Amino acid sequence: MSRVLIQIAAPQISPFANWKATDPTKSLSSFAAYHGVKHNREHEFERATLANGFAAVAACAVLLVAQFGQDCLTRELADFLLVEAPTCPVEAMYLMPVADGTWSPTPLPGLD
Repeated sequence: MSRVLIQIAAPQISPFANWKATDPTKSLSSFAAYHGVKHNREHEFERATLANGFAAVAACAVLLVAQFGQDCLTRELADFLLVEAPTCPVEAMYLMPVADGTWSPTPLPGLD
């Protein structure tokens, strides 16, 4: 059994391809499925699929890379996932402080 190797051949996942700002939770199919299963398990359990699970993990990875850059992925995730970082202006990103540098938080308007 130790010599058995499985390679997962999966299509590319674009978890935010159908996202609409006017209908954010329903337009993300993996989130809509999660929400349906969570709140109506008896009638929507068939939506709890491996494909929706992969899409949810992919969405989390995209959000992490968008906010913190490629270095935020652990080695295990980086070996498993190739995430194309969305183009964001640097002002919209949270940049991780350098170990030997100084850093102070910037308050966000309305969250005081």
